[in-house]
Amino acid sequence: MIDASDVFYNKQATLEFNGTSVGATIGAKEGGKPYVELNQEIPQSSEPNNLFKKIEGTTSDGEEVILKSVNTVTGFDSGSGHKIRSVKDVREIEIDGIGGDAFVDEEVVVKFDTLCFLPEYPITHTGHQFSIIQRGDWEAEGSYANDVEDRVSYISARRHPIRTAQIKLKQEDQNGPPRVQLEKAQSRINDILDLSSFLLGVGCSSFKIEVEKSDDKYIRIVDTHRNIGGAHTMNNLVWGDLGDLVDTAYDWYSDETREDYKLESVIGFYLDSINVTRTVEGQLSTLFNGIELLAKRHSDYGPNYGSTPKRLEYIVNELNVEVSDLAKNSGVFPEDYIQNSHKRGGKERIIELLLGILRRNDLSIIANPIEERLIRDEPIPEYFYSKSRQYVVHGDNHSTFDGRYDLLFADLESTRVFMQRLLRNRIFGEVDADKHPRLGELEPNEYATFN
Repeated sequence: MIDASDVFYNKQATLEFNGTSVGATIGAKEGGKPYVELNQEIPQSSEPNNLFKKIEGTTSDGEEVILKSVNTVTGFDSGSGHKIRSVKDVREIEIDGIGGDAFVDEEVVVKFDTLCFLPEYPITHTGHQFSIIQRGDWEAEGSYANDVEDRVSYISARRHPIRTAQIKLKQEDQNGPPRVQLEKAQSRINDILDLSSFLLGVGCSSFKIEVEKSDDKYIRIVDTHRNIGGAHTMNNLVWGDLGDLVDTAYDWYSDETREDYKLESVIGFYLDSINVTRTVEGQLSTLFNGIELLAKRHSDYGPNYGSTPKRLEYIVNELNVEVSDLAKNSGVFPEDYIQNSHKRGGKERIIELLLGILRRNDLSIIANPIEERLIRDEPIPEYFYSKSRQYVVHGDNHSTFDGRYDLLFADLESTRVFMQRLLRNRIFGEVDADKHPRLGELEPNEYATFN
């Protein structure tokens, strides 16, 4: 049975620690961790620092090796003195067999071994090469690791990332040495993995990257993986090949607007919210953070509203997101406010509006329904989760939730779908529901509530 601690790739090397040479095995584990195993303990003349910014060496094939951010285990024996016993962690391993040789006006192939990524969902064509994206000067395709079904089962059962696929990127628009080629390719792949993480409901990342020139290779192994999210057990929003959706959204997502709207962070919040090992309060808090970050960034590049309700109304209108059904499903939003909640008439309404105008010295309130509702302290559908937010984040004593934990679960479901709809409409725009029913529909599951 496959395990994250199994060795995926290794090489023999000689490393230099404080002027002392030692043999070692360097490589990567199936779970995405770079690792270093020393052949022996390293004697030291004085108490060593256990942290090393950089360690250099060579492989048995003469390739240059650089280890970055090395954390060692040190010790002291009365007979032999101070020593470095082992390497505990290493952030990055670089193995360079190409050197400074540049690629000029030629196609370069960069291979990315990835964690949790699947070129399609569900798995049907294990021996197939999947086209992920094609552009004029570059393209990417994906293929499964051996025994991928067992690997997905491992992720689902253990809630731990493991190698599932390889992405092969071919590019011919970048001249330069391997490091330059790798950085360019990785910027492209990272955007693909961001989009795939949202669609698959699990954090996808690359950990071993390889550039090949003739028979020589430049390899980088990095300790990086994302939130396990739904761990291939829930919240996948695609059925079939990912390529069509990734290709549709890529050019917009890879532009600077991704950073403008903090979409990588928002997707990270979303993945954290579907991690079922977390409490319902933790999942809700994460959803609130993600939704309100996205709403704030949209407002910052628009009317620059200062209040959460106004930001939410703005983003809902801008992205054309339906919320009335989510408010109704939440279980805590007053149903009579879902439609036209500002049209309530009567002397009370006139008095409260006049008081609001006096407080704010702003006549525009009369023409703004959301301002009117805020003055009256009435709930708005765009902020249907406000009671849960105040209850979970600020500890407000809402009698609504007394003995009614089921209502929190109902609000969690509605709030999660709200974030999914916001991200879908922001990243993909119009989605063909016939072609992509899961992404196109995004309906909340109904939770039973008890009176």
